[in-house]
Amino acid sequence: MNHDEGSAMEHRWNRRQPLAGDVVLYRGEQSYPLCKVRNISPGGMLLEMPMGVLTEGVVVDLIHNVPGEGRRRLRAQVIHRTGRYVGLMFLSDNAGDSFMNATAAA
Repeated sequence: MNHDEGSAMEHRWNRRQPLAGDVVLYRGEQSYPLCKVRNISPGGMLLEMPMGVLTEGVVVDLIHNVPGEGRRRLRAQVIHRTGRYVGLMFLSDNAGDSFMNATAAA
């Protein structure tokens, strides 16, 4: 499966852009620091992370450090999981745009 093109649950409105970087996910007090961003769109993000740590439907907080601005937090829901890849849907409008703009400016 080509993870840049989506999965069987395809329903996104926007094309994803390749993006490389690291983020930390939080589910309550539990943190998952080994998350690699693979692509992003205004509505969601694909991460690569250790297998089996999150399941579909779980709501997480995604933390990204922006140089000169500090930490940015986005709330997202796990939409699909395939092996090491986790598809997230942002739970606020234009969250992906904000994340992409902050990353591009860094």
